Amino acid sequence: MVRRFFMESKIQKVTRRELHILVNERTWQEKGALIKEMRESYGITIKDMANHIGISPARVKRFETGQPVNDAKLIEAAYRNYFKYLNLNRIIREALKF
Repeated sequence: MVRRFFMESKIQKVTRRELHILVNERTWQEKGALIKEMRESYGITIKDMANHIGISPARVKRFETGQPVNDAKLIEAAYRNYFKYLNLNRIIREALKF
């Protein structure tokens, strides 16, 4: 009886943050892996990406490995914008080759 009570009280102590992480961890890992693959396909290092979007290399690495990161949606938007910029530059260079 005491053991059961202990287990139930331990389960109830899961914080909202921990629950949020448990629920979203797999999605973050999948999204991070895709973004990492895109970054690597452009030949951009973690350090270069961090400089381009204005965050630390450690934060880039945490984001790409699916670990919880503050402002993850903002970081994801920065990645998208930078990839769009790279694509636009590539299109312009190809168009100017004649």
